[in-house]
This record gives sequence, C-alpha cells and structure tokens, in this order.
Amino acid sequence: MDIDTTVRSLPLTDDDIQKFINEICSIEIGDSVAFRITHTDAEAFKATCQKRDTMFSAEKADSILKLIVGDTMLKENWGRFRNKNEFAKELEWETVNTQAVDSIKKVFV
Repeated sequence: MDIDTTVRSLPLTDDDIQKFINEICSIEIGDSVAFRITHTDAEAFKATCQKRDTMFSAEKADSILKLIVGDTMLKENWGRFRNKNEFAKELEWETVNTQAVDSIKKVFV
C-alpha cells in the first residue's frame, strides 16, 4: 500500500487538517525559527481582493463557479491529465470537480 492510498482512506475533516498543520508548525528544531498560520484561506483571499480592489460578491463568485462546473474543455483536460498520471487514474471528473467547487465555495462564497 502506498502513502496516497493510506492518506485517501483517512477520514479527515478541515479541523483535523488545521490541527495537523498547527502541530507541525509548533515542532521546535532549535533553529530559532517559528511558524504560525496567520490567515485562513477566506481571510487571505479577502485581503488580497481588497488590496487589488477586486471584490467579488457571492453572486458573482457563484456565477463563475457555475461556468467552471459546466466547462467541457476542463473536463477534456482532466481526462488527458488522468491518462498521463497514474495517481489520478481513479479520480473521476465529477468527483474532482465537486470537491474543487466545494472547497472554493468555502473560501469565496
């Protein structure tokens, strides 16, 4: 069994992932360097949009996501990527698309 299979079978929540990242960042190795997470994805995205003066309404973000979901070129590109990369062979477009959109919605919408 490879690491990808092992990780995919773990029931991880967003909170679990955040906890793991915080634990990794808190490991001291004696080099006087400290890491910490200062923003969530949503906070970082909002700050970037404000700096660039490119704010998105929830409606605008939702309309863009609908375009992505229905884009046949993206689906075709995924098929080519899947065929060239063994690790992606079992990942259907619908699953990847749904997971990506759900993740994006957590940040943008």
